[in-house]
Amino acid sequence: MRVAYITSYNSEEVKHWSGSGFYIAEALKNQGIELLRIHCIVKHSFIQRLKRKLNKILFNKVLLLEREPSYLKSLAKKANQLLFNQEYDIVFSPGSLPITYLKTDKPIAFMTDSTYDGLINLYMQDQSLTKQSIINGNKAEAIALQKASLAFYTSEWAIENAVNKYNIDKSKVRKSSFGPNLSNGFSEKKIRELVGERADNKVKNLLFVGVEWRRKGARKAIETVAALIEKGHNVTLTLVGCKIPEGEVLPSFVKYYPFISKETIEGRQILDKLFQQASFFILPTEADCTPIVFSEAASYGLPVITTNTGGCPAVVLDKISGYCFQPETFKENAVEIIENLINDQRLYERISVNAYYRFCNELNWNVIGKQLLESLEPLVEKR
Repeated sequence: MRVAYITSYNSEEVKHWSGSGFYIAEALKNQGIELLRIHCIVKHSFIQRLKRKLNKILFNKVLLLEREPSYLKSLAKKANQLLFNQEYDIVFSPGSLPITYLKTDKPIAFMTDSTYDGLINLYMQDQSLTKQSIINGNKAEAIALQKASLAFYTSEWAIENAVNKYNIDKSKVRKSSFGPNLSNGFSEKKIRELVGERADNKVKNLLFVGVEWRRKGARKAIETVAALIEKGHNVTLTLVGCKIPEGEVLPSFVKYYPFISKETIEGRQILDKLFQQASFFILPTEADCTPIVFSEAASYGLPVITTNTGGCPAVVLDKISGYCFQPETFKENAVEIIENLINDQRLYERISVNAYYRFCNELNWNVIGKQLLESLEPLVEKR
């Protein structure tokens, strides 16, 4: 099978879209699929950028240029040019935008973590989007979903939104997770050894990895650990990736690392060490689709303590591989459950090993690649 793999960036670089476009391509390649990489790198025009600036200055409104029809049509034009006279069996894109206005007689599939409507409702409630961006974005999403033979989403939350908002038949959608963008290759024996060591450690370390301080809930993570210390527990917090707000003073129990790039060997080694040394992974996120870092935590057998928002429960199975709490009561619930896990070694070990099994069975790129291949092959065979 030869797949035209269309992106709006260089899919051979791991720095785009948290590395997902790169790793999805690798997952397909590892299943024996030949990739025809189509990099539709199109800059926003001066007129588009001017419109965005004027909307912000004059009306304090956000104009999303990547949802503008003129930009999407430019992407499609570039893709059609690159596909001209090329042999391929099917089009696949990590995201719906590059295929919105694509002209092809071959089947089309895409994979993403949310619909446009889902993104607006989850992330942009505190932003003032232009009416034009809301209309254009929903129109583009509807066109892409109608055009696609299959749409892969990473959670039931995203699937339900696609079906209900855009009136898509459920037979056109599939659930497929994101794997980790940090690989360790640990065996079950190694994970059980790590889990045993963590359970015996007198000091329990909670690991937080996230770029956005407010949205990812860094302050709430600090407050949770402070509450555990007040109750007499010997715990610390490792904070990775986010920029500390001006005027914020970190408590002595917090060890801070600025952004660590997975593109470098040194960065991957540091993150690997931090995941191995942690007892829990904590992310009190206010809004998220399906954080890739949850798959990474699972690969290390780390119980995840997070919120029941967006697609998070699709990755972290509540009371099985971790815990998902309502954002409003996160601190109280998290303190209680972490206390239980500290005091009950058998419970801690069970949740930790379950997290690793979750990684083995669903949250790794080999399994994901096989799922994609099994779904794409029938589309090609029908032709």
